[in-house]
Amino acid sequence: MATHPATASSSDIPDRYRDNPLRAVLENYALDIIGKLPADMPAQLTEITKAAWGGSSDWKHALRKQMKWDERTDDEIRENWVDFQAAAKKSGTAPDELAFARAFADHFEKHSH
Repeated sequence: MATHPATASSSDIPDRYRDNPLRAVLENYALDIIGKLPADMPAQLTEITKAAWGGSSDWKHALRKQMKWDERTDDEIRENWVDFQAAAKKSGTAPDELAFARAFADHFEKHSH
């Protein structure tokens, strides 16, 4: 079973997150938008975003503001999740929400420079 992006202890944080902790927040955002974020994560993510950017007790609002995302971002993530699920079904595999979230974070990082 894969480690959830924001639940790893500091000793077992993969280089993926050690090198860029924002990836974990981005992945968790995608998981939340598609309804796959574990119930205990919003409180942790609120603490993370408050420490990083201060202010808001709404971690998703803080991230959207920091990333300068508009209101369409959530709908685009949901649409991409539908497409991801269809592709998985077509290939005969179960859709992996963590793989989707990682792909979202990787795509964002690749296209934000």
